[in-house]
Parts: sequence; C-alpha cells; structure tokens
Amino acid sequence: MNKQRISALFISALGIISTFLPWEYIPWFNLGLRTGLENKAYGKFTIVLFAIAFLISLFGDKSKPLKGKAFTVTIISSVLVVITGLFQVMSILGNKENAYVGSPLSESISRQFTPEYGLFLMILCGVSLFVFTHLYKDRKVK
Repeated sequence: MNKQRISALFISALGIISTFLPWEYIPWFNLGLRTGLENKAYGKFTIVLFAIAFLISLFGDKSKPLKGKAFTVTIISSVLVVITGLFQVMSILGNKENAYVGSPLSESISRQFTPEYGLFLMILCGVSLFVFTHLYKDRKVK
C-alpha cells in the first residue's frame, strides 16, 4: 500500500475515534464530559468527513497515491474538519468571555466550560491528514 494511503487511512481512523472522546467539560449538573456525538451535529459532521477520507484511501489502486478528485476530496474534508474543530474551540472559549450577564448562576456555569483532549486530537488529525496527504503526493511532472 502507498505511504500516502496508509497515512490517510490511519489518520482518518484516529479522527473517527477522536469524535467519541471528550470534546468539552461541563462541571455543573453532573454533565461532566461531552463527546463530539453529544455536541450538536458537529461530531456527526466530522465523522462523515473522516469516513470519506478513510473510504477514499481504501478504494482504487492501493499501490498508487491519491490523485485528481480523490486527492481533492481528501484535502477538502481535512480542511473542513479543522475549520469545524476551531469553530468548536472558539465557541467553548467564547462562552467564558461572553458569559450570560444578569444571572450569577449562568455566568458561573458558562465560565467553567473547557475544551477537552478529544477536540484537540480531532483538530490535530485534520491538520495531519492535510499535511501527510500533501507530503506523500505524486511529484511527477506531467
């Protein structure tokens, strides 16, 4: 199997697993850790994007690197994963900055939300998928 396909396969599999890991910590009301699947539609969206990259790396001639539409779709899915992850981090951290003014309880709750390792791992997988797909691409001049 080609190095590019192997790296895309393992990185996208790790990205799928990261969706099931904790994305945010909410210390109040026994909510504790919330995974990507419990976090609106963002977790499902990132699973689909990683699954697309995973399946693309499995189909076709495995001895050759990704080219054309397969390469483009893999790159686009990795960029969308990173954008989604950064949006989630900003929304979690934004809750701290823009706490609900007026209610001491809501201010206290929103200031204690923290992003967790699953979200950071998902972003890292998206960046790694982009980098390794470019790093091992076919460099032949046509």
